[in-house]
Amino acid sequence: MKYGVQVGALFYPEYLKQEIERCLQLKNKIFEKVYGKPAADPDETFRWAMKYGEILKPHICDSIALLKDARKAGNESCWKGSSGR
Repeated sequence: MKYGVQVGALFYPEYLKQEIERCLQLKNKIFEKVYGKPAADPDETFRWAMKYGEILKPHICDSIALLKDARKAGNESCWKGSSGR
């Protein structure tokens, strides 16, 4: 199971909030027990993500479509992908 949030979740605020809450269940234990730091507040983290997400949103795209279009246009590229595992 992954413990991160994908950038596309910024387009679905309720889903983003659920994902932040899910991830922080584990991450907060690590913050407190491993690093001796206070737990992150899910609501505060959500507000932060939404604020800075507005800056990122114009730059988020379907990368597969972008690469296919570039290839059709004759552009060459070299890239690496990850399955998130």
